[in-house]
Amino acid sequence: MTTKKKKKGYGFEIKTFHGKRRSMKRCVILNPKAGSVKDLDAIIKQLGRLEASSFHLTKNEGAAKAFAREAVRDHCDEIIAAGGDGTLNEVINGIAKRVGDVRIGLIPLGTGNDFARCLNLPATLEENIDIVLSGGTTAIDVVRAKSDRIRYFVNVSAGGFSGLANEKLTPELKRTWGPLAYLRSAAAALPQLRSYRTAVRLGTKLEPFVDIKGKVQRLNKT
Repeated sequence: MTTKKKKKGYGFEIKTFHGKRRSMKRCVILNPKAGSVKDLDAIIKQLGRLEASSFHLTKNEGAAKAFAREAVRDHCDEIIAAGGDGTLNEVINGIAKRVGDVRIGLIPLGTGNDFARCLNLPATLEENIDIVLSGGTTAIDVVRAKSDRIRYFVNVSAGGFSGLANEKLTPELKRTWGPLAYLRSAAAALPQLRSYRTAVRLGTKLEPFVDIKGKVQRLNKT
């Protein structure tokens, strides 16, 4: 018998199984250009331990999102994002409307791996595969952001100067500088730093206004 328990306030459901557990249908989505991928063949061989029913290599932006949607349609129980924060973000946006139907696993292979560090995930590929195979889950929030389009995220949503810095963050810069590439791209964007005002709606009728010039200067509720 299978039962579901949902924690209030979280986007993902925790699935628990009683009695004999059915076989897990797992999909792996690997970004071969992720920052810490050095020996692609060796990584693919190690990921074979996951015994995935489907295995995809991304080739361009948006591919991970499309593969995640396909995995949901194919009734996969788990989708494993093997890559960096960008790969994870695409997978989240691919399954966001069906978060109660699938579990997400993360194999951090990116340059910064910010979200993996927030979760205190280990540094080695082998240990992260062990975590996925253990079957344990942690409920996390999924946030929906709406502007000219709707996007979902689980880690960070940023704009303004952060967006400018991200435009400077090229794959070549990541390969050359590693984690320091983020500092290098921020320095390159500094000449374009300017003040701006934005209104943020936090699910209420209140709209805090934030005046920004490099940092938050004040927050006034109207």
